[in-house]
Amino acid sequence: MSEGETEPKPPVRLRLHAALVHFPVSAWTAAALLELTETFRDGPELAGINTAAAIYVLVWLGLAIATIALLAGMLEYSQLPEEPAVMATANRHMLLMGSTFLCFLIVGLTQPGASVIDTPPGLRTGITVLGLLLMVVGAHVGGRLVVLRQEEW
Repeated sequence: MSEGETEPKPPVRLRLHAALVHFPVSAWTAAALLELTETFRDGPELAGINTAAAIYVLVWLGLAIATIALLAGMLEYSQLPEEPAVMATANRHMLLMGSTFLCFLIVGLTQPGASVIDTPPGLRTGITVLGLLLMVVGAHVGGRLVVLRQEEW
C-alpha cells in the first residue's frame, strides 16, 4: 500500500439479531411491570388500561419478535469463530435467553381468560419475575459477546 492510502474496510454486515432484541426486551419488561402492578393492587385497570389485556399483548408481541431475533441469532451463531471464549459466551447467552423465552411462553399460555390452564396468579408472577431476571443476565452476557467480537464490527 502506498503512502496516503488507507486499508480498505471490511463490508458492513447487518446485525439483525442486535437490531431486533430490543423489542422483546422492552415488551417483556413492560409486561413484567404490569404483572407486578396487577399482583399488588386491586382492580383490573391501571389509568384506564386493562392490565391483563396489555400483559397478554406485550408477552405475545415479545414472543413473536423474539422468535425472529432467535433465528437471526442462530444465523450469526453459525458464523462465530471457533474460539473457546466466544463459543462459551455465546452458548451461555443462548441458554439464558432460551430460558427467558420459555418463562414468557408459560406466562402467555397461562394468562387469565385466555387459557385453559388454571394457574395461581402468584405462580405466574413468580415466573414473570424469573423471566425478567434471566433476561437481564442473558442480555449482559450478550453484551459481553459483542465486546469479544468488537474487532469484527
